[in-house]
Amino acid sequence: MEGTWEEYLKNQSRNFRQDFNKKLRRLEKNGPVSLVSAEASDNQVLEKVKLVAQKSWQSGDNVSVAMTEEGQRFYCEVMASWPQSDALDFTFLKVGDQPIAYMIGIKEKNCYFAFETAYNSEFQQYSPGVILHNLLFARLFKEGIKRFDFGYIAEYKKRWTEEILETKDITIFPEGIWGTILFSANRMKEFRNERKLKAEVA
Repeated sequence: MEGTWEEYLKNQSRNFRQDFNKKLRRLEKNGPVSLVSAEASDNQVLEKVKLVAQKSWQSGDNVSVAMTEEGQRFYCEVMASWPQSDALDFTFLKVGDQPIAYMIGIKEKNCYFAFETAYNSEFQQYSPGVILHNLLFARLFKEGIKRFDFGYIAEYKKRWTEEILETKDITIFPEGIWGTILFSANRMKEFRNERKLKAEVA
């Protein structure tokens, strides 16, 4: 992320710029559109996240971190560890007073790591995810963020970049029968995920 948001936008295709402006204008017909950040110290921030997450497609597929008990506990522990820090970022896209999408990210050394994002499926026709990303990028450019890490690979992210940083997960299991059971369960999960990914691609 070099230069300014205006320079970045100017270097994108005409279709990219027109598509963004068109989507933003359509959403604005439902009310004033704004990008709002919440502090990690805001004790209502997770409730705001859940309001959006429970109406997202991730909730139906059981992949929303915010909708799980473990995810809620994780966020609470992180927020307690960084009470006065802006490293943990909660950004909401709002129409009027209603949050319709969010991005949870971590800022570290001029890099923004996207951790979780979701939008209210009732607003799907307005592409709230695209609007959220673009408005967030505009803000991050102003803040001097130099790199945005999208996290896992997804086709829609290629509208902003084709650069892919490959990573590998390493899981270590204990010896003995318990380790064997955990290893087998993990392989079954990987197999199911691979089949699901192939079906989506097909």
